[in-house]
This record gives sequence, structure tokens and C-alpha cells, in this order.
Amino acid sequence: MKSYMLKLHSLLISNSYTRRYQKTFLSLLRGMLNCPDANNDLRFLVKKEIAQAVLDIGCYTGETIADFNTIANLPVYGFEPTPGSYNSAVIRHRNNNKVKIFQLALSNKNGFSTFHVNTNKQTNSLLDTSADGYGTWGSSLQHEENILVKTQMLDDWFTENMPPATKVIVKKWTSKVPNYQ
Repeated sequence: MKSYMLKLHSLLISNSYTRRYQKTFLSLLRGMLNCPDANNDLRFLVKKEIAQAVLDIGCYTGETIADFNTIANLPVYGFEPTPGSYNSAVIRHRNNNKVKIFQLALSNKNGFSTFHVNTNKQTNSLLDTSADGYGTWGSSLQHEENILVKTQMLDDWFTENMPPATKVIVKKWTSKVPNYQ
């Protein structure tokens, strides 16, 4: 049953016509079950305008950026290292002067690192796939290729791009930071 539900979710979320409805359904379901919902938490913070900017780390094609822009009038900075997803995000937001997309991966070092491109492009990562990840996402985490991407430390990016004492909301999909030697 779990496998069937994951396949159905993947199908609904990957279709541009059903994605919005699937996200709304999941948000309502999480609310009814009293489960945490990171996207709703982020939307709440953005609406409260606690921050002066939003950082979307791993912005993929910029869909979440579009969500943030409908909620609040804050600048959004997206980070997407994979060329195809980066280009899609740039094209999607090319007429929005409050959005800037950077083709790099935030890491604990400046330079270049191997980046895993997976079957489900939304799961691309500097991190290798864990057994838990395969248990949850199944074959959509299968690596298709590894590419070399530019990396930058968040502190260095912040110094170069943001005024001092700027408050930001950071959207990311993993709590793990790769530790490279």
C-alpha cells in the first residue's frame, strides 16, 4: 500500500496540472493529523514579514519562489546548481526584479564538488542517498549522473550579496550539511 501511495504522490506532484492540488491536499491532511508542515511554517513566517529576504536553497525550477512572491513582497534568492533546473528557474522569474537565482550549491567550502543528479530532479544533492532515503522515495533517488558544481559557504555568499544585519528566512530540504575533507 505504501509503495502504491508513494507512486501516486510522485505522479500527482510531478504533473504541473495536479501539483497545486496535491500540495493543498497534503497540507490539509497534515493539519488534520497535527503533523508538522515546513511549507506552511515558511509561509507563516513570510506573511509575518519577520525577515527582509528569503533564501531558497535548492530552488529547483523556482516553484517555491513563486509561492513566496504571492505571499509577501520580499526579495527571494534562489540557489540551484544543476544547469537545466537553474535555467528553468531563471526563465520562470526573468521578469521579477525581486528574484535572483544563483547557479551554485551552498556548502561548507568554497570551490567545486561532486553533485548527484537523481531520477527525481527535485532530490538532486551534494549528499549521497541514504538507505532511509531509498525507503521513503524508492527508485526516484537513483543517481543518473554526477556533475561538478560550484560551491560557496553561506557566510561568504552573505558577505558578498546582503547588507549587514539582514534577517532572512532559509528554505532548505535537508538538515544535513555535507562535511568534505
